[in-house]
This record gives sequence, C-alpha cells and structure tokens, in this order.
Amino acid sequence: MTFRSTVLRYGCLGLVAALAAGCADGPADTPSQTEPQTPRPSKIYEIDDLLDTVSYSGASFSPDMSKILVSSDRTGIFNLYSIPTAGGEPTALTESTVDSYFAIGYFPTDERILYSADSGGNELSHIYVREEDGSVKDLTPGEKTRASFYGWMQDDKSFLVGTNERDQRFVDIYEVDATTYERTLIFENEGYFFSDLSPDRRYLLLTKTVTNADTDLYLHDRESGETKLLTPEEGDISYSAMGFDPAGDAFYFTTDKDSEFSYLVKQDLAGGEQTVLVKESWDVAYGGPSRSGKYLSVGINNDARTEVRLYELDGMKQVELPSLPNAEIRGFRLSRNEDTMAFYASSSRTPSDLFIYKLGETEPRQLTRSLAVDVD
Repeated sequence: MTFRSTVLRYGCLGLVAALAAGCADGPADTPSQTEPQTPRPSKIYEIDDLLDTVSYSGASFSPDMSKILVSSDRTGIFNLYSIPTAGGEPTALTESTVDSYFAIGYFPTDERILYSADSGGNELSHIYVREEDGSVKDLTPGEKTRASFYGWMQDDKSFLVGTNERDQRFVDIYEVDATTYERTLIFENEGYFFSDLSPDRRYLLLTKTVTNADTDLYLHDRESGETKLLTPEEGDISYSAMGFDPAGDAFYFTTDKDSEFSYLVKQDLAGGEQTVLVKESWDVAYGGPSRSGKYLSVGINNDARTEVRLYELDGMKQVELPSLPNAEIRGFRLSRNEDTMAFYASSSRTPSDLFIYKLGETEPRQLTRSLAVDVD
C-alpha cells in the first residue's frame, strides 16, 4: 500500500508518547508572591558546539525487530546506519564521502536494504539495493533517470518504483521482483500522480491537479484500460489519495468537499459507497490503514502541529497513547507485526530524535540524541 510510504508511503501512523527527558519544555514554576526569583544561569556556547548537532531520518524495522534503519549526517554527509531497538550506538552501513544516501527500508524477510541517492547533487535520485554482503546494485539506471519508491506489494514478493526514463515529463510505474530485480511496466503515465496499486494489481489510484485548490481522483482499470474520473464535481475541491485497503475492496482519500477542513473518507471499490471516518475542526493531513488492516493511523494539522491518532479500524475505537504535549511528531512507522512504532519527536528546544514505543507500555524509548552532547 502506498500510504506506505510512506506512508505507510510515505508514510509517513504516528505516536503521541510521553516525552523522554530533554524532549519538551517543562511546566513553568509559579512565581512566589513573597520570595524574589533567582535568575536562571545562562551558558554561552561556541558555534562549534552547536554545529555538532546531527540529523536523523527514516525508520525501518529489521525483520527480526532488533534494529532500525536510518539515515544520518553524523560524518557530515548522509549515510545509512542501523540502531539497536534496545538502545545503543548506531552502526554505519555505508561510508559515502560525496553523495548522500537516504534509507528506504529493509526487505521484509532479510537484511537487504533499499535506499535512494543522486550523483553529485544532480537531483536525479536512483533506487539502490544493498545486498547482505555489502555489494550495491542500481535498480533504476540511466543518465537522466529520476526514480521514486512507492512501497511493497501486499505479498512482499515485489515493490513499486516510478521512473521518468521513457519520457522525462512523466513518471511511469514499474513492479520490481524482490528476488531477480526484474521490472514489469505497470502503468505508462501521461500526466497523473500515482498513489497506489490494488493488491490484485488490477486498479491504480491516481490524482490529477487542476489548480492549487482543485485536485481530482481517478481509477485506472488495467484490464479494460479505462481511466475513470471519480470526482466530476465543479469548483475548487481538493482530493488527496491515501491508498487501497489491504483487502483491496476499498480505498481512502482526504477531501475538503463541502467543508472548511479536509477530512478522511473510505470508499468501496465496487459500489462506490463512501464512509466519513475522521472529520475534525482542523485539516486531516493524512490517514490510512496498517498493513494488516487492524489499525487506522491519522495525522491532524491541529493548530499548525501534527496530532497523531491511532484507531482500531473495526469500530473506530481510538487507541490510547501517551501524550507528547510539547513535541511535534513526524516520520511514524509501524512494525510489520504491528505491536511497535517508531517515530521522530522534536520541540522548540531540541531537534528531531528517534523514539520507539511498544503498544500498551507507559513510555517510549529514545534511541538517538541529535543535539550536540555538550549543549543543555
């Protein structure tokens, strides 16, 4: 599913968890009416102290759940690292000194790794696989090729990539065999944005931008070749495709139709029946089911901060998660067994750090410290 990426696509579920020490602003002390306040001492930092702050991104659990794959600029350039889920120092997996490497994720059943990188800053990113012996293969070669990763298919035997190798104006969709790396053309694009491929590989969920306030949804049937407009309404209405249900009988999208704010909708593939799942007094930024379909993750742009929620999809019961009242949550990833989540949290005092949280526990575990070690 391409709410994989990410989600799931992307992307990008999320966690609201109790913030570990140093991760958020604490409550202010109440000034005494009779005793004078003692000024809090300040410390002056050298610029080199602050420049020792590093960045982390990405979060992919290894098949055995013992580590998480991330990218970091610890050496001054982004490389791939594995971080033990039990805590500990990152282990470098690549040693690039020129090009930045950005983690996509582990393979579902072994420790091969997918990552993206361009060459010399040319912004033509390719998709690479790092084998378990450390050797690397470019899966999307081409001097002018730009490639994107769209996620794993439901059976874990293949994954989807998009490239502009046929026509630099358009991104075609390919299915890549996870064993042989052979590619099969799924969709020859002529101006759509790809969202997801149904588990049976018959339907593609697409969007097309009319204006910056008007976006339409389309469904392409690979058997008939028909590309059907699903949103024929007139006027400025925005639709964002979120992907197919794991069972393949429905899909998800957000829209602001007849509303000041975007909300999350599930639509049956066969009959077209729509169900509004989440509608609030803020925009629903994203939403979609977990890999098994047990959970629904939702991100709400609540007063310019992302509020992340997790629901049991059957009955839409909200899962209780600890609170991170002073932190911004991003980069959420649910493990394949769906009992643990990884996410990044940042505040006004700290850059983003990686946490993991096991559902049902009290607090998350912080795995990284991005802030320079000498900075309070």
